[in-house]
Amino acid sequence: MIKNIYAFLLILTLELIFNNFIFAQTGKWTQLFPQNSPEGRDSHGMAYLGDDKILLFGGTDKYNLLSDTWIYDLSENTWTEVICDTFPRACEYPAMSYIDVNKAFLFGGQTLEPSKGYSDSTWIFDLDKMKWQFMAPIRHPYKRYRSACTYMGNNKILLHSGELCPDDFFCSDTWIYDLRTNNWDSIATDKVPSGETQMMCQLDSENILLYGGWWGGYIPEIYFFNKETYNYKLIKPNKDNIWRSKSAMVNLIDGIALTFGGDTYDVIDSIRNQFNNDTWLFNIKDTTWIELKPENIPPRRYWHNMVKIGEGKAILFGGIGAGYLNDTWLFEYDPTSIKEDGTNKLIDFIQKRSKIEINLKENNNYIIEIQIFDYLGNLIRIINVNSNHSSINTLEFPNGIYILQVITKKFNWNKIILNNK
Repeated sequence: MIKNIYAFLLILTLELIFNNFIFAQTGKWTQLFPQNSPEGRDSHGMAYLGDDKILLFGGTDKYNLLSDTWIYDLSENTWTEVICDTFPRACEYPAMSYIDVNKAFLFGGQTLEPSKGYSDSTWIFDLDKMKWQFMAPIRHPYKRYRSACTYMGNNKILLHSGELCPDDFFCSDTWIYDLRTNNWDSIATDKVPSGETQMMCQLDSENILLYGGWWGGYIPEIYFFNKETYNYKLIKPNKDNIWRSKSAMVNLIDGIALTFGGDTYDVIDSIRNQFNNDTWLFNIKDTTWIELKPENIPPRRYWHNMVKIGEGKAILFGGIGAGYLNDTWLFEYDPTSIKEDGTNKLIDFIQKRSKIEINLKENNNYIIEIQIFDYLGNLIRIINVNSNHSSINTLEFPNGIYILQVITKKFNWNKIILNNK
């Protein structure tokens, strides 16, 4: 009797600890409040410069295209406008990326010169010199905007797709820019992502991830671009892709990408201009989208921008939501913390003294795997399922508090369990 009471009190104490300290969200959003922020805008370019600094250029407010240059310093939590003698034309939707230590790359964009024009200019911003340089390569991609680009390493940029290319409204060509030679090279591949790819990031040492876009509707396709072979590979994820455009994506750590918000207006059961504030991770190990559920999240938006700023961190700024936004948010990845979900009508969960039964009630869905964490948030077991039913023998686990993360083809579900044999 006394043993049972002690066991109950121990579990109750662990539950209080778990509820107060462990369910932090698998990462968290924090709103930053710098005193001097750029004006609200969308469709702006952003790039990491190094040393916890981010470059912002252009975009559009309610009335005008913008040509201002700003630097955000995370260590000081300050935005500082940089006044340059020479700079790119006012534009929206430029392609921007980190390209070298203290340097950022910019290409293209939609301008107003001479009249609703489009750019084919290549620019480099140098943090040490605090100025823009027009690179004027002899050969370059055709003028365009809304292209996807990312840093490949070795001072090279990968650029794909965009709008307003010759012959096609959407272009599907791929180019690589080399800063050392100031040359653009067109890459010919067998399989090319269709339409306008709007999100791209370096995923690991071999692969670049391309996701989302538009071709008469949103494209829920995932492609890997191999940096050694220069070939694309269409990836079929273990879980249904999210339908997304007008969003932003960054690499958080090796093999993990983060995306937030965006527009999903042509998804079934979704109203037009259904912009969101959901947070998703893509994991290269099991090619799975996982939705995170932080407690404190940025307001819903689209045409915002987001940049990695150190290992496991990203800065989000601006976009269209309740007006033209100028808020600054920091995302910090925490792989050891998970939050419990509420009741899910699509799952039957039955806990007995010696086992747990999990059944899916939804057709055309199945459990991919179940991950089991201890009360400190450490992953202790992965159970591969690939069925709509799973049974877990709880006699294998010591008494205590655990959390189950049930990963299905269509959704994830987290559940706290008390194991008291």
